[in-house]
Amino acid sequence: MTQPAGAPGMAATDEVLASGRHACFIYCDDEDRRSTIGSFLAAGLAAGERVVYMTDGTPPEEVRAWVAAAGGDTGAAWADAVNVVPAEAVYHPAGIFEPSAAIARLEAANREAVQAGCPGRRSTAEMTWALRGMPGADRLIEYETQVNDIVARYPVKPVCQYDARRFDGATILKILQVHPMVVVRGQVVHNPYYRVARPGA
Repeated sequence: MTQPAGAPGMAATDEVLASGRHACFIYCDDEDRRSTIGSFLAAGLAAGERVVYMTDGTPPEEVRAWVAAAGGDTGAAWADAVNVVPAEAVYHPAGIFEPSAAIARLEAANREAVQAGCPGRRSTAEMTWALRGMPGADRLIEYETQVNDIVARYPVKPVCQYDARRFDGATILKILQVHPMVVVRGQVVHNPYYRVARPGA
């Protein structure tokens, strides 16, 4: 199957983004974001994966346009495989962010995709929801650390989007320290800032 046009490093291959690896995409350029995320989603469609986009403001039709620009199938395949959902429904549906509850929802979604026979589940989330001041948002790093254990159990490829123009430098550094992979100019690479979490650390 032909790889969708766009950022080559976002293809659905183990050599580039292996299943069970947790990546962050820290960006400060909107065009880079559109191209990178569009290619990431298009590659998931091409691979027959379940694709989920968690939005904190981007309309579904705009996400669809990104995928189309990357050469992805936005016809019948889009309707069958792509789910664009509000980030709040995933992270804080009751207006409070509780990491363990969000982790439970993540694991349930991963398990359901496997049981449905999907070859994988590919997701990406706009993490700006954490800047809205809801109770528990200060536990974001705790959540991101736990995600690594969950995704390692399933054929999933999650990418967390962080806008460097909105998150402060200290938070960005902490984000880098808890993601084993990082997306740089469309390429997924091993993150040199990643620190393996240890009990009691």
